[in-house]
Amino acid sequence: MAHAAPELSGPAAETDGLSIELIRRRLASGLVDGHIYLFGRTASTTELLARLAEAGARQGTVVVAEDGMDFRLSVLFRLSGALGEAPVLSVLAGRATAEALRHMPLSAAVRIECATVAHGTDWAILGIGVNFSAIPGGALQRIDRNAFAAAWLNALDRLFATYAAGGASAVLAGWRDNGGLDARE
Repeated sequence: MAHAAPELSGPAAETDGLSIELIRRRLASGLVDGHIYLFGRTASTTELLARLAEAGARQGTVVVAEDGMDFRLSVLFRLSGALGEAPVLSVLAGRATAEALRHMPLSAAVRIECATVAHGTDWAILGIGVNFSAIPGGALQRIDRNAFAAAWLNALDRLFATYAAGGASAVLAGWRDNGGLDARE
């Protein structure tokens, strides 16, 4: 499914913080089907989502937490019985991050941390932490974190569908061709 990339900069965001409603408005994702949980400051979205996974949360459940302009986001994947899928999720996270950053001003000043946590053969959680505080010159206020979160989830959804249809080689092909980064348009 093709969809336009959301605008990640411009006038002040519609809200001072992250909003499930504002993220959902921009989702063109089949993976994330509305199960989004938003928390304030928390130690780990991955730990929160692991508890939800153990309680039976569905694939595509998202946990988002914010602390000022920094935020963390984790997505639950139900594995098809093969733990071999978990390492591919890290590649998907990197590609989704590159695609979301492509539409953001001063992306070089953003620090991203990615983690994949797997539990047996039942589920895996893919999480990212985004630190926007390093952006100089007041650009901090122009970044719409809701749009960034939606862009990342949409890219992750598209890449996961590519992986499901064509395996790891389909996802890795574009990654290798561009030295690990998607070409900028």
